[in-house]
Amino acid sequence: MFFYCIMSDTVQQKALAVQQALTVQQVEVKCDIQQQAQSAVQSAADDLFVSVSKEINKKMSDVGLNVKTLHILIKYVMEATEKTPLKGKEQKKFALRLIKELIDNMSDSNTEKYVLLNLYENESISNTIELVVCASKGELGINQVGQIGSCIWNCVSACMKK
Repeated sequence: MFFYCIMSDTVQQKALAVQQALTVQQVEVKCDIQQQAQSAVQSAADDLFVSVSKEINKKMSDVGLNVKTLHILIKYVMEATEKTPLKGKEQKKFALRLIKELIDNMSDSNTEKYVLLNLYENESISNTIELVVCASKGELGINQVGQIGSCIWNCVSACMKK
C-alpha cells in the first residue's frame, strides 16, 4: 500500500511535468507562429511601400520635387495611398512616410530640401493632408455659399415665371 502511494505520487509528478512541458512547447509554438505572421505582414507592408514609392517617384520625375510642386506630390501620394488596403490613421502614416522618403532622397545640396523638411517636421504637410481629407468628406463649409446662391437663383427664377 505504501509503495502504491509513492508510485502514485511519482506518476502524478511525471504527468504534471509532462503537462508543463507541453504547455511551454505550445506557448513557444504560438510565439513562433505570431512572429512568422508579423514578419509576413511586415514584408507585405514593405513590398507595398516600395511599389507605391516607385509609382510616385515615376510621376514626380516628370514634375520635379520642390516647394512649388509640393501640392502635386501630396495629390499623387494621397491618390496612391487611397488604392491601398490601409485606412484611417494607418493610411495617413503611410502617406507621410512616402513623402518623407521622397524629401530625404533629394540631393543634400538642394536648398528646397531643407524647406520641405521643415514643412514636414512642423506638421504643415500633415495638416494639409488632414485638410484634404476633411474636404473630401464634405466637412468644410466652403460650398455653402454656392448652394445658398443656387437656391436663391432658383427661387427668383420661379417668381419671375409667374
